[in-house]
Amino acid sequence: MSKNRRNFTPEKKVAILKKNLLEKVPVSDLCDQYALHPTVFYRWQKEFFENGARAFENVKGQFGDRLAYLGSVKECFSVSSVCVITTQEKEFQEIDSSYIVHSPMTLIDCWGVVDASKLDESVKYVSIGRCWTG
Repeated sequence: MSKNRRNFTPEKKVAILKKNLLEKVPVSDLCDQYALHPTVFYRWQKEFFENGARAFENVKGQFGDRLAYLGSVKECFSVSSVCVITTQEKEFQEIDSSYIVHSPMTLIDCWGVVDASKLDESVKYVSIGRCWTG
């Protein structure tokens, strides 16, 4: 008789670990609630702590030589099909379709400074922040 394996998402694993670490829910209670064997719980915990430092690394540490910090907006668009805006500099507010060299292009805007209405359909625009004007 074979058991059906359940796959927990990484987010769910962290949520379960968090209940133990922060809410002080006993491991035995969590294992009962989620039908986990304690060795599975402790393996997740071990992996979590062994890989936890990654959460504190900077972007360059994550991507190494695959990431380039460029001197201008136009330089970024000329060498890459993916650009990430990590600053609120005024020059980013000027970006429009004339800047786009590669098609398709992905533009990730961490501050929400780009006016997406100035971009054409070849640009996948992702805003993950909002402009701070204070």
